[in-house]
Amino acid sequence: MADRPPYLRIADAVAALVADGSLRPGDAVPSARRLRDEHEVALATATRALAELRERGLTVVVPGVGTRVADGVRASRRAASPAGARAGTGAGARPRAAAPPEVTVTEVVATAVRIADTEGMTAMSIRRIA
Repeated sequence: MADRPPYLRIADAVAALVADGSLRPGDAVPSARRLRDEHEVALATATRALAELRERGLTVVVPGVGTRVADGVRASRRAASPAGARAGTGAGARPRAAAPPEVTVTEVVATAVRIADTEGMTAMSIRRIA
């Protein structure tokens, strides 16, 4: 297993926690910073591991909350696929999503103001604005 890239080893370790029930649907997934510290890797490597988990369908990003384990049906179906299986490869694979559109400064400010007006300043964060 040492020949596998570090991000895949990290993704496999988190996937094992999902498979054995230690992390259940809706549970928070360790942050990139926590994965970086626990596995002694670069932040970019930990971030790539989280992206791998999303590509496998094991996790979802909840705006304003963070990365969570995906619902049980979807997670169990993906957990059964071979470790390291990549979305977007092979026959019948889903096509990759198109790049998100460019966001203007005006749109970012308008979103920030809308959040602050409706939910208050304490609810506003860069993550929520994104």
